[in-house]
Amino acid sequence: MHPNPFDHRLRLLKDGNPTTPTFQNSFYENDHRHSKKLAIVWEDGRMEGFSYGDFKGPKFVPDDPNILILKYWGETVTLKGYNLDRLAFAFLKDEPEILLVTNTRYTALSNTNNFIITEAIIENEKR
Repeated sequence: MHPNPFDHRLRLLKDGNPTTPTFQNSFYENDHRHSKKLAIVWEDGRMEGFSYGDFKGPKFVPDDPNILILKYWGETVTLKGYNLDRLAFAFLKDEPEILLVTNTRYTALSNTNNFIITEAIIENEKR
């Protein structure tokens, strides 16, 4: 038989400390220190980070190479590469965490089933 949480609460009231939590529900108690982030890493080691909380959405342009525009509050990230339509759909599910910018000379050696980013441009929006 499972203990009744109301009995525990009643005992706390009798003891004079009703503020002690009786259970924890991780669904409602979100730790905001662990909000999802995106990192863009260039070949020379530079890295820029973005929060999914500031993400407005992706815009895909099927040029050659593909263009994927990521809108954040205050910044616009323009990605150029190949198979970026797959990356655009992944952004709709907040999936990507790390994006690697690859030199164009290595695109022929890369896996053609996955997306390839050859250029990343970050622009600050002027207010």
